Amino acid sequence: MSLTQYEVGDLIINAEKLKVLMVLESPYVNEIIHNHPAAGESALDLTRLLTRQGYVPSFNPDVPVGCNIQALNYAPLGILNCSHLPMNADAYPCGLPNNAQSQVDNLATLKQRLAPHHQPDVSITLANTAVFTDFSRRLTSVLRQNPNVAIVPCGQTASGFIDSFVATTDQSPNIIARLPHPTEDAWQNVANTDLHAIIDPAMLP
Repeated sequence: MSLTQYEVGDLIINAEKLKVLMVLESPYVNEIIHNHPAAGESALDLTRLLTRQGYVPSFNPDVPVGCNIQALNYAPLGILNCSHLPMNADAYPCGLPNNAQSQVDNLATLKQRLAPHHQPDVSITLANTAVFTDFSRRLTSVLRQNPNVAIVPCGQTASGFIDSFVATTDQSPNIIARLPHPTEDAWQNVANTDLHAIIDPAMLP
């Protein structure tokens, strides 16, 4: 059995017009339903963080960030997930065939190793996985079209993938900030921090 029915692609309207690229972990149930990234509660927290600080004034503050991007065809902000498949095992139904369950278990184990603090050897292990190879290919494609795009990894998994990308390629991505995932305890500190010194409001008009 293939897991392709649970895959969710990235959300980049136009790579050449992209100003800020948020790197997130992976889809979950809401993303599978909507068929685009950043459609759940955590993505709603991202919308509220941005709109409260004067970014993306056209966004509905009560709608997840991915849904706003999709609905408005908003090119300056994009979402790139580390994995096109959910890395949370509970996003999948029970009774998967052994080959599919093995793939799900591998993704869940990788996520566990990357959080809360990834270890130095994880970069090497991660670099040898199919999910990282795919992530590296997709991020490289964006950087070829827009090498100066500002990159913001959100969460430990995203930071681990970005660190491995930097360690294993000759790319030098413009990482302007690292944010915690909205489900992490450190998120409250970010929600109360002025981001204007990090992200120029003109980047997300």
